[in-house]
This record gives sequence, structure tokens and C-alpha cells, in this order.
Amino acid sequence: MRSAVAFLLVLLNSSVVHAAITGTIVTEEGAPVAGASIRAFAAESSRDLRQRLLSAKPERDPIASASSGEDGVFRLDANDSIALDLVITSPGRLTLEWQAVAGQDLGSIILPAASPRTLRVTANGKPLAGALIQIGRALSIRTDAAGLATTTTNFGEITVVHPDQAMRTFSPRGASNSEIALTPGVEIRGRVVNGQSPVPGATILISGWPMAKTSEDGTFVVLHAPDSWRAIQAVAGDRVAERLRGQPGAVELRLAPAMQLAGTVRDSVTGSGVAGTRVDAFAATELVETVLTDSRGNFHFDGLAPKSYFLGGTHPQYTIDTSPVLQRAFRSLDAQPLARVSGNVVDDKGQPVVRALVGTVLPRLLSGPGGMVGNPYQRIAFSDKDGRFSLSLAPPPNVTRVLAQKQGYVTGSSAPRVLKPGEKLRNLNITLAHGFPLQVKVVDAARRPVSGAQVFMSRVDDDDLPTPVACDGTLQACRGTDSDGMFPVRIIDGAYDVRVTSEMAVAKSLRAVKLNARSSPLEVRIEPGVEVSGRVITSDGSPAAGALVEPRSSNEARWVTVNADGTFVIARLPPGRLTLVAFSADRRISSAPL
Repeated sequence: MRSAVAFLLVLLNSSVVHAAITGTIVTEEGAPVAGASIRAFAAESSRDLRQRLLSAKPERDPIASASSGEDGVFRLDANDSIALDLVITSPGRLTLEWQAVAGQDLGSIILPAASPRTLRVTANGKPLAGALIQIGRALSIRTDAAGLATTTTNFGEITVVHPDQAMRTFSPRGASNSEIALTPGVEIRGRVVNGQSPVPGATILISGWPMAKTSEDGTFVVLHAPDSWRAIQAVAGDRVAERLRGQPGAVELRLAPAMQLAGTVRDSVTGSGVAGTRVDAFAATELVETVLTDSRGNFHFDGLAPKSYFLGGTHPQYTIDTSPVLQRAFRSLDAQPLARVSGNVVDDKGQPVVRALVGTVLPRLLSGPGGMVGNPYQRIAFSDKDGRFSLSLAPPPNVTRVLAQKQGYVTGSSAPRVLKPGEKLRNLNITLAHGFPLQVKVVDAARRPVSGAQVFMSRVDDDDLPTPVACDGTLQACRGTDSDGMFPVRIIDGAYDVRVTSEMAVAKSLRAVKLNARSSPLEVRIEPGVEVSGRVITSDGSPAAGALVEPRSSNEARWVTVNADGTFVIARLPPGRLTLVAFSADRRISSAPL
């Protein structure tokens, strides 16, 4: 009998590791994408990632792959891996990186149409061939003989590596093509000692990247340190040393006991450990290391320089609380399981609405560009042929509602409620009324049409929780007002808040405007703003580069970053009295109001 029970337990444990990952690839409009490629890579700690990228073979092969069927559905069997990074590609569409864990149903994954983006890497003004460009955690591409690399990725932060140049981290946002100039960097020479004894074989790190090893006499040479390096570390076993740039004297790193930090990520409802969590250790605002929890939810950092840290984490099925760490300690992080919500979307005649977009925040509710981005933490779903939907939501600390939207209908919402961690809410019904179309017309002071303005509307409801109004047009039309200053929405009779922003004018807000079918077009006139410029200095008269300047009397929350020479410019401010306050980047120090 004991043998039979043991065998059953092994099978139950194995089902977790070998459980398949499933999902559905769809377009921006909810149509299935057939033939999309899904490649799975085992998740890595930040230390393993950095070592791999600097190795002789930085590229890696997927541990599993699959293709979506005619209905957009895929099934991925990635045996023996708890946490995975997925790379999803399809010709003419955005390349996505997606976090997943074994056994997870990813639901609807939106793969928007995208044009190729070209990166050009240069050194000394010349094309640099063979440079490795790491995008996110799983996708790597190399430059060709002309120094070019093409991808359809929606760039966040990327890292460029070449053996003869200093590595560079770069965020090429907003442009279809970007040039990245690498430099040889600077050379750093030094020595690592333990007491008075030289330490051979110690690893030399800059921003967590292994840059060199010490020789038998404890000396080292970093040939291509980044020009902007701030600190250098040495790690040998359980001992570590750190030295800040600019300290006087020769670069000598004296080893001391490293900080050991361990803990467990626990489900806040069941108390069990959460496997496959990516746990991040931050010092101030800098990400120092990322490690993965094991099958019991345990994690361990080693080789940390003794200082204050705080811990956070990510997991596709949980939200992770942050926790400060002021000394060596065992830390337990609470992981709140996502709530699961399912239900139906119907029209005002009770008929199912197919391919309605459902979520608490919907991309097409915003008129700004780039709203439809496949972010795995933007919890959205499409209703199926029967109007059914299912999605995971992070339980907020306040009241929320589930929204549904489709072109040709008024945005609908569920009744407001507070979701509990891990709650399973079923049979949630959302009704979409046909309503009537309304054009918002944005004009300038001379009543000339303003193109490219962003329009935001919400219906003022009796429960004091406004319902956002969706753009009622194509994705292109929803990027902003057209050449005639027009922006399409669909509404029902009621009171609405309207807000219009433009790069060329002061933001304009209208409150509780009564609208009906005869209100179109609703004209909103925006006024040109004023520009204020100045300079921020420190107490010793040097430029306060990187400081923040915030206008206190503006009708919108905003700030600008001070340039390297201490200058700043703030545009689109409303005429009238203005108060400015400067802050340090961490907001710990501020100036007197001006």
C-alpha cells in the first residue's frame, strides 16, 4: 500500500512540471492569427543571462516550439521547466516576449500589425558587424556587414554587446529606425586583496556584468568599461568588494563578507510557495540581481555587497508585494493570486457580441498611438462566438469594474465591486448598447481644425465611478483627431467629462457636458500655451543635471528633466501666475517655490 501511495504522489508532482501552456493568438480586432510561431526558452537569472551574453555562444536554442492553428490556438509542451520566456512571431506583426509558467492558459494574446524597425550599430562612425543586440530577456539578433539588424519588436530596453567595444544599454523608443553608436569605453586596472593577500580568480563586475578575472597576483584589467560606469565590484566565493568611481588612489578592492539574502515567495491565500517567480533585488532605483524561485518558492541571492535593498517580483499568475531589506535576513514575500473573471457580452437585445474586447483597462479606450500593445500584464480578453469571455485580473485595493468595447457599440461595464485575491467570479454579464455616433471636433483659437489631438471621454454615472468612452473607429482613426479635427466616439444620452490634449496647446477639460444624438459635432477649442525656460543649479553653483522641475499651478500633473548644462524648458503652460519647484531625481531634496 505504501508503494502505491508513493507512486501516486510522483505522478501528481510530475503533472505540474509537464503541464502544457496554452493560448490564442489574435489580431487587434480579435481575429485568429494562424501559423504564428511560439518558441519557449527556460527563464534565467540575471547572472546567467549576463554570463551567456558575454560567452562565446550567446545565442540559445528554444526548449520547445509550437505554431498556432487556424483558430489561433496553440499548445506548448515544455517539459521540466517551471518558468519560461516565450517569443511569439508572425510575418507583418509585432514580435512579443511573454512570461509564462507551466500549466498556464494565457488566454487572448494580441499580436498587432507592425512594420520592421532597423537598428544601425556603429563604432568610430563606421558600421559595426557582428554586434549582438539583446532585446528583453529572450530575443537576440546580430548586425550584418552593414551594421544593420531588423526586427518587429516593440523596443523597451536593449543591450548591445561587441568584444571590441564597451557594451551599451539603449532604449530606442518612438523611431522606426535608430542608430546606436558604441565606443571602446575606458580601461580600468586594479587589484583584489583579502586582507594583505592577493586573490586570484575573482570575478570583476560592473553593473552586474562580469568584465574580467583576476590573475595570480590579484591584478585585473577591464579593457572596455562603459564610459559612464559608476561602481566596480569583485566577487570571490562568499566575499565581495565594491568601489565607487572617483574615489582617490589606486583601484584596490578589499574583500569582506558578502551579504546573503534568502527567502520564500508565498501565496497569500494558501500559504504555499510560488514556483517560477522572478525575484528582483534593487539598491535605490537600480536593479541589481534577478533570481528564480524553485519548486517550493524558495530563492537565494549571494555575492551581494552589504547595503540596503528592497525586493520585488513578477509572476504571470500573481502580483508580488515589495519588501525592504536593511540587513541580512530571511524574507517572505506575499504573492496575491490573480482573480479569475468569466461571463458574457451581449447587445441590448440579449444577443451575443463576438470579438468584444474585455478588461479593466482597454487599449482602444485611449486615442494615443501604440495603445494596442501585447503586454502580458495588461489583462484583456476577447469574447468568443457565444459572447463568452474569461480573464485574469489583479485584485486592486479599491472598487473596480470590467469593461467591454467593440466598434459600433457603446462601451459597457459590469457593476462595480471589490475583487479578492484568487476569487473566481462567474456569470458576469456586460451589455453593449448600440447608442449613437458623436464626432468631437478640436479647433484652435481661430477655429481651425487641429489634427493629432488626443481625446479622452468618460460618462459620469450615478455611482460616481466614470465609465470611459471608447473611440468608435479603426485603430488608425483612434490615434488622434484627423485632418478635419474630428474624433469619432459612440455614446448614449448622458453627462460626460471631456479632456483634449495636444503637443501645441494647453490641455482643455470640460466637465459634466450634457450630450445627446443632436450634440454632434461637439466642438472643443484649445488655446496655445506659454513656454518657460530656466536653469537649475546646486548649492555650489554647478548644473543640477537630471533634476526635475514641476509647475505647481498647471492644470495637469507634469514635470521635465533638467539637461546636462542645468537648463530646462516647459511648454504648453496656461497663461497666468505660475509656481515652479525643482526636485532631485529621487525627490528627497527640493528647492524653494519660485
